[in-house]
Amino acid sequence: MAELVGKRQLIESLKRLPKQYKRDLPKIHKTAATPVAKTAAKLAPHRTGALSASLRALGSQKSGRAVAGKASVPYAGVINYGWGARNIEPSLFLERALKQEEEKVIKIFIKEQDRLIDKVWGASSI
Repeated sequence: MAELVGKRQLIESLKRLPKQYKRDLPKIHKTAATPVAKTAAKLAPHRTGALSASLRALGSQKSGRAVAGKASVPYAGVINYGWGARNIEPSLFLERALKQEEEKVIKIFIKEQDRLIDKVWGASSI
């Protein structure tokens, strides 16, 4: 997996963003996580389709993630990670989706961060 160089400095800079722009961060993170959720939905084992339908992207100010499961799909974690005591092999569909979409996620994140920087400080101040 790629490592974001200057991560600490980026986080510190984002903490200093004006409050009106901080609400953009969850959207950026969700946008970056969306390709992973879409690919994971395709890679997830299909019986009824409920597991695939439960895949979604979430974003907060600090992170974006692809998640599976909900109250009606409590088995999502077991299907992804397996359950040795029940002889359920892990499918690792979330991890495989992240690996497949890693480059796209990074490109989206950089593009959206650049857009936010332009919005906050203006293209001429870069």
